[in-house]
Amino acid sequence: MELRQLKLFDECAISRSKLVTDAIEALAKSGGLEERGAVYTRQEVVDFILDLVGYTDKQPFQKKRLLEPSFGRGDFLLPVLRRLLSAWRGANGAKGSALEDLGDAIRAVELHHDSFNSTHEKVVAVLRQDGLPAETGCKVGIGVATGADQAFIGAFNDLNVEPDRKLPLVTTKDIVSGEVNWQGQGVINPFAEGRGLVDLRNYPLLHRYLEARREIIARRHCAQKSPVNWYRTIDRITPVLAKRPKLLIPDIKGEAHVVFESGKFYPHHNLYYVTSDVWDLRALQAVLLSAVTRLFVATYSTKMRGGFLRFQAQYLRRIRLPLWKDVPRTLRVELVESAIKRELEACNRAVFKLYGLSSEERSSLGGNGE
Repeated sequence: MELRQLKLFDECAISRSKLVTDAIEALAKSGGLEERGAVYTRQEVVDFILDLVGYTDKQPFQKKRLLEPSFGRGDFLLPVLRRLLSAWRGANGAKGSALEDLGDAIRAVELHHDSFNSTHEKVVAVLRQDGLPAETGCKVGIGVATGADQAFIGAFNDLNVEPDRKLPLVTTKDIVSGEVNWQGQGVINPFAEGRGLVDLRNYPLLHRYLEARREIIARRHCAQKSPVNWYRTIDRITPVLAKRPKLLIPDIKGEAHVVFESGKFYPHHNLYYVTSDVWDLRALQAVLLSAVTRLFVATYSTKMRGGFLRFQAQYLRRIRLPLWKDVPRTLRVELVESAIKRELEACNRAVFKLYGLSSEERSSLGGNGE
């Protein structure tokens, strides 16, 4: 099963105005149900409709395909998933691999960011409750978009706010060399640890800083939409992300440019990041640097002028990884060492072994067949 966060126009080579792009992005990040025109369906109505169209667990759904074009909070998607799993178990007695048998059975799409993330977590929970290995333990995300970088971003030491109201920021300029060489940028964090924004009355320095730039900040669409929250960044900032080791990947590159970051910086919106609770990030870096990853991305990405590919989250999420527990210890070491040395040929050799590629397949990906 594939859940995709829709990025309109990303997969078609057509021109569009900045106004259209900004409008779609604003819709994807808008919060109110009425504002978005979201309509949710009661559970009993969902069950009635699925029964009416014959989508019951007596059907061989594993042999069919279903498209959910706007899954919202999962009102239809989650019941469909449960019925699919029930049908699969009834058909073969749960023999075989559910992920292999059902991997293409559902394609679900959602534009709204928060809806996508919350429903994705629900889907993972359903799979785990059913005893299935829902994921390989990796998460792909994108760095913070502020909507007014000139106000929220600056030299870290010059941001005159309370110490807990700013974070060191890593951008594409910091990782050009293949390692993180921080140029000293920082980003303002207006969010409280729980939900919502901090009370500016409790942060006089932050209050003074933001008020001095209010004209720029309040001009943004998100501020005009919700004037009381005028000083929020477009994306919520979660400080714990800065402390997590992660892999950083810029959007457009001819080859994969994957940089290990040990857990000191918050990523800017021109960087995608990958974290994992399971995989060794250095081993994962070797996979992402390899010709195998380029093949995955090239299969889905629009090729830009000059042969550049877009290493976006929706393409990175489609990379199929083995379970870390199934990777032999000797191969783990080989993957890690090749990534640390940033030897692309060594990365390819190790990753070719990981995927069990034949000599012909290796040669077709630029290897020498070894």
